[in-house]
Amino acid sequence: MTTESENKNGETKESFTEKLQAHKSEASAPPPTEAKAALGKALAAVERAYMEFPGIRAAYAAQYPLFIGSIYKAARDQHDEAKSAIDDSDEIAEELKTEIADLQKTYGKRAYTSKTTRHSSIEELDKTRSPLAAAEGKVAEAQAELDKAKAFEKRAKAWFDDVKKLSNDVKASRDAGNMRLAYAQYLELKDVFEDRIQKKFRPDASTPADPDWLLRKLNARLKALLDAEYARYQASAAAADASANAKTAEAEYKAFVQENGRRTAFLREAQDAPAPKESGSTTNTTSTAGSTRQTAPAE
Repeated sequence: MTTESENKNGETKESFTEKLQAHKSEASAPPPTEAKAALGKALAAVERAYMEFPGIRAAYAAQYPLFIGSIYKAARDQHDEAKSAIDDSDEIAEELKTEIADLQKTYGKRAYTSKTTRHSSIEELDKTRSPLAAAEGKVAEAQAELDKAKAFEKRAKAWFDDVKKLSNDVKASRDAGNMRLAYAQYLELKDVFEDRIQKKFRPDASTPADPDWLLRKLNARLKALLDAEYARYQASAAAADASANAKTAEAEYKAFVQENGRRTAFLREAQDAPAPKESGSTTNTTSTAGSTRQTAPAE
């Protein structure tokens, strides 16, 4: 249920739209720059994505009753049937089941390690990149996460399809007398059903994946994209300023040093240098090679 502090897109009044408008004002403020123009285009794309959310929610709201109703019940029955196919068979020893389950855990740990290694390697790569290149990488990452959230309904359907397929695979392997494979397939089915489907669509789920949940996720992912786009703008603007400063410094150096601007300016200014004030009671002292010679004041 959307609360009073939220709008129809499920965001707080604090709000995403206020931040978006502030960034749009900055992008359109004079003087125009390439960085501001790029930010303006990025913000327009973010705003278009935001306008899609009510439609995405409505489509998901139409499917959700099936996910928690008939489709969920079918998946639960498929899980139970596959479990019975394993439990009712005496062709696989408990010791072998434990060995296969441990093997699955080993592969799960390898997958987790691979995921964390990938994340760490990306972070290390970012450290070697320019701030602008790193910011562009963050934009791509945020966009991918938003796309993933937008495709949640499709992913949920894929989970149910996976359970159905694995249930059929378990039966086929059992009928073929390959109980090792049947048990391994059941373990995969069990993971999909318990870790994904039940957690999201079980009637008493602690955090049900209802339409409002999806809308909150979409807004969170879009806000992350908005922040990433603005960070890219800042990095781009800083890079442009640094480039302009470097060009100015190079031009000044060339004109003043390489093209004898220093000598020309020095000789011109030397001619305009004011003469020292005269004083009749003051003598000028000139030191030469260890001796001191006094001269009369210039007339």
